[in-house]
Amino acid sequence: MDNDLSKIRTLLYIVLVLALLAVCTNIYVGTQLSQNSDELAKLGVLVHKEMMGSATEEAKKLDEKMDKLTDNASNIDARMQKAQDEMDAKMQKAQDEMVARMKIEIPKILDNYLKSKAPEIQRRAMEHAQQ
Repeated sequence: MDNDLSKIRTLLYIVLVLALLAVCTNIYVGTQLSQNSDELAKLGVLVHKEMMGSATEEAKKLDEKMDKLTDNASNIDARMQKAQDEMDAKMQKAQDEMVARMKIEIPKILDNYLKSKAPEIQRRAMEHAQQ
């Protein structure tokens, strides 16, 4: 019977050691899970900060591009206005030259016409006077 008690006592010690090992293992796994959870939380915060930083940088880049496009559009508008003004000036100059030429040429044309028609007008006037 001592032998049986000795075996039971040995088995009891083995069970106690295994139970202590299980408890220690559970405590170790719990601490590891806690550390992993903390690191994941920190990683989430870092990822959020990184995403916000990237979004801010991208927004700044887009703002710069929009500013450049606005400047280019303003430059195009200015160039178009300048070209319009130059064309208006050229058209005005051409009109002025045409009017000046007409002031010179039309009297000459009328004089030549009257000179060519003068004999006929005199003849008709004479015929009319004789009637």
